[in-house]
Amino acid sequence: SAELFPALDYIRSRNFDLSLLQVLAPAEFQLQPSSSVTEFVDSETGEILSLGLDQGSSLEYAKVLSNHIAELEQYCVGAGLKHILLSSADDLAEVVLTKLPS
Repeated sequence: SAELFPALDYIRSRNFDLSLLQVLAPAEFQLQPSSSVTEFVDSETGEILSLGLDQGSSLEYAKVLSNHIAELEQYCVGAGLKHILLSSADDLAEVVLTKLPS
């Protein structure tokens, strides 16, 4: 999050009206633990990575995500920006008509 703030500060300094839209996939809001393991291939090295998501990892992810969202929200409040948390499943027309400033 903190890497984003200088860029937002620069844009704000140019007198642009900003709203910060944060879009997450529905599954990102609450990752579910799974007993299965998924294999990923590193495109640069070809290394195969086997990853699973146990209960502890799921809880840690939820904590990190919550902190990230709170950090963005805190920045936006302090900067006078609107922070809108969305799901990629949200209806775009509804978002534009009801959540964005007019």
